Amino acid sequence: MNLSKRQKRPSGYVSVFTNVDTYYGHVCNFHKRRKVTVLATKAVWKKLQDLFELYKVNIPCYKRKLIAGFMRLSLNPKEENLERSYLFRMYCNGFNVAYKYFFFDNTSFMTTEGAIRGQIKAYLCSARVQALDFEPDEESHTIKEFAEYCFDLGQKAAAEYALAKFLLMEKKFNKVDSLEGFLKLDSTSNRPDDYPQKYAKLGLDFIKCEERNRSKRTAVFISFLNENADIKVRVPEDKNTAEYNTKIISLIWKEAHKTGVEVGDAKAKESFVKPVQRYLRGARKITEKDMQLFDKLLVEHNLK
Repeated sequence: MNLSKRQKRPSGYVSVFTNVDTYYGHVCNFHKRRKVTVLATKAVWKKLQDLFELYKVNIPCYKRKLIAGFMRLSLNPKEENLERSYLFRMYCNGFNVAYKYFFFDNTSFMTTEGAIRGQIKAYLCSARVQALDFEPDEESHTIKEFAEYCFDLGQKAAAEYALAKFLLMEKKFNKVDSLEGFLKLDSTSNRPDDYPQKYAKLGLDFIKCEERNRSKRTAVFISFLNENADIKVRVPEDKNTAEYNTKIISLIWKEAHKTGVEVGDAKAKESFVKPVQRYLRGARKITEKDMQLFDKLLVEHNLK
């Protein structure tokens, strides 16, 4: 087994939805029309937040707006939060460069844990990564110092993620045919061991209690599930969000199809799945009231 895929390297940004413990997706909104999801551990995310606060203190506002406006081609460059910041965009750039190297480079032959560790060490010690030894501090007053460090921090995060992903791929996964069996607790979560099962059961009850709106309620449940950092899925491969949701929808159909309808009825399943996908894509609208219904249930059952 080789971690690096023998296929064409993506030309643009790679958005990743992962099931690897301790890694969480964060959406960069620096360009509103070109959003990208990258990964970070809680420790790396905390470091980025601290750097962003220091950046706002050390770099004058007009300089920050100038670089953000130039990069966005915008006359009104606001950085309301880390996800909208120039620094996080630089982290995303670094993450994508290293992710493509470790997962798509034809020169990478990472077939064992030792080989991947060696590849990571060589990569981080190469001329590709030069700024990690110079973490910005109170004496740092140039945008370049912050930007280069965040870029290399992204490269380091992607390199370390490659090892975590390979170790997960080495594990054996039993095939599951139920929603409760498909979900597992993240290793860093403080929730009890049965939290994913209780969460899934509540979701299924929420969906089944109103037969006329099962598709919409399924979309609501999946929207909450996508944002839940305490729950991961029991599959070894990375998936984009749409693929992940398709699997979830299929499992929900098995347990929440209408009374009197066979699970294997392809036409009935399609009439359930397609509306859910339209809701998730935004082609059909999920109202704030719909979201509040499930949110209230989560609070009542101490699952939020």
